[in-house]
Amino acid sequence: MEDLGMDLSTGVKLFLRQVIRQKGIPFALLTENGYTVEQEEELLRRSQETLLAYATGKRKSRKSFASLRKELLDE
Repeated sequence: MEDLGMDLSTGVKLFLRQVIRQKGIPFALLTENGYTVEQEEELLRRSQETLLAYATGKRKSRKSFASLRKELLDE
Protein backbone atom coordinates (compact mmCIF):
# COMPACT_ATOMS: atom_id res chain seq x y z
CA MET A 1 0.00 0.00 0.00
CA GLU A 2 2.86 2.34 0.76
CA ASP A 3 3.93 2.08 -2.90
CA LEU A 4 0.65 3.80 -3.74
CA GLY A 5 1.20 6.54 -1.20
CA MET A 6 -1.38 5.38 1.33
CA ASP A 7 -1.46 3.38 4.50
CA LEU A 8 -3.59 0.28 5.06
CA SER A 9 -6.35 2.21 6.82
CA THR A 10 -6.72 4.61 3.88
CA GLY A 11 -6.72 1.70 1.43
CA VAL A 12 -9.48 -0.09 3.31
CA LYS A 13 -11.58 3.09 3.49
CA LEU A 14 -11.13 3.63 -0.26
CA PHE A 15 -12.16 0.03 -0.95
CA LEU A 16 -15.25 0.30 1.26
CA ARG A 17 -16.31 3.56 -0.43
CA GLN A 18 -16.12 1.81 -3.80
CA VAL A 19 -18.17 -1.13 -2.46
CA ILE A 20 -20.89 1.32 -1.39
CA ARG A 21 -20.72 3.31 -4.62
CA GLN A 22 -20.87 0.23 -6.86
CA LYS A 23 -23.15 -1.75 -4.54
CA GLY A 24 -20.77 -4.68 -4.70
CA ILE A 25 -17.14 -5.65 -4.98
CA PRO A 26 -15.42 -3.15 -7.28
CA PHE A 27 -13.49 -5.71 -9.34
CA ALA A 28 -14.16 -8.99 -11.12
CA LEU A 29 -13.93 -12.07 -8.92
CA LEU A 30 -12.02 -14.83 -10.68
CA THR A 31 -11.87 -18.54 -10.05
CA GLU A 32 -8.57 -20.30 -9.43
CA ASN A 33 -8.40 -20.87 -13.20
CA GLY A 34 -8.55 -17.15 -13.96
CA TYR A 35 -12.12 -17.07 -15.30
CA THR A 36 -15.20 -15.36 -13.97
CA VAL A 37 -17.68 -17.73 -12.36
CA GLU A 38 -19.98 -17.32 -15.39
CA GLN A 39 -17.18 -18.08 -17.87
CA GLU A 40 -16.13 -21.18 -15.96
CA GLU A 41 -19.71 -22.46 -15.72
CA GLU A 42 -20.11 -21.99 -19.50
CA LEU A 43 -16.86 -23.87 -20.20
CA LEU A 44 -17.94 -26.73 -17.97
CA ARG A 45 -21.40 -26.85 -19.57
CA ARG A 46 -19.92 -26.96 -23.07
CA SER A 47 -17.41 -29.62 -22.02
CA GLN A 48 -20.23 -31.80 -20.69
CA GLU A 49 -22.21 -31.31 -23.93
CA THR A 50 -19.18 -32.32 -25.99
CA LEU A 51 -18.52 -35.42 -23.89
CA LEU A 52 -22.17 -36.42 -24.23
CA ALA A 53 -22.02 -35.90 -28.00
CA TYR A 54 -19.03 -38.26 -28.22
CA ALA A 55 -20.67 -40.80 -25.91
CA THR A 56 -23.90 -40.87 -27.95
CA GLY A 57 -22.13 -40.98 -31.31
CA LYS A 58 -23.22 -37.50 -32.42
CA ARG A 59 -19.52 -36.64 -32.73
CA LYS A 60 -16.63 -38.86 -33.60
CA SER A 61 -12.96 -38.48 -32.89
CA ARG A 62 -10.41 -37.94 -35.64
CA LYS A 63 -6.95 -39.42 -35.94
CA SER A 64 -5.47 -36.18 -37.28
CA PHE A 65 -6.22 -32.61 -38.17
CA ALA A 66 -5.78 -33.51 -41.83
CA SER A 67 -8.66 -36.03 -41.67
CA LEU A 68 -10.91 -33.48 -39.96
CA ARG A 69 -10.00 -30.83 -42.53
CA LYS A 70 -10.72 -33.19 -45.41
CA GLU A 71 -14.09 -34.15 -43.94
CA LEU A 72 -15.07 -30.50 -43.42
CA LEU A 73 -13.96 -29.39 -46.87
CA ASP A 74 -15.61 -32.34 -48.66
CA GLU A 75 -19.04 -31.53 -47.23
